Amino acid sequence: MLIDETIEVSFNDKGVLVLKKKKPEAYFIQGSTHIDCWGKIEEDSNFEVTCEDEMGDGIVNDIDTTVYNTWLKVCKYLVENYRTDIVEITSC
Repeated sequence: MLIDETIEVSFNDKGVLVLKKKKPEAYFIQGSTHIDCWGKIEEDSNFEVTCEDEMGDGIVNDIDTTVYNTWLKVCKYLVENYRTDIVEITSC
């Protein structure tokens, strides 16, 4: 069971609730930019983008995932063409 995409919930063998922070599928670091990347890139993927400034948050649906088919390529493309304050990208 998932509370959200980043926290996994389970019970141990004694019936105690266990919350476990999932690790991102990938991450991108360039200079002071660190972006957590969640999910798998599919041929028809769009990307939910979260920025430091929430006014920049949104869905990006114009990325050609046949060309930008790795998290490194997606991150570089978005930082160069969208915003530089991206902190998280989730495929959707």
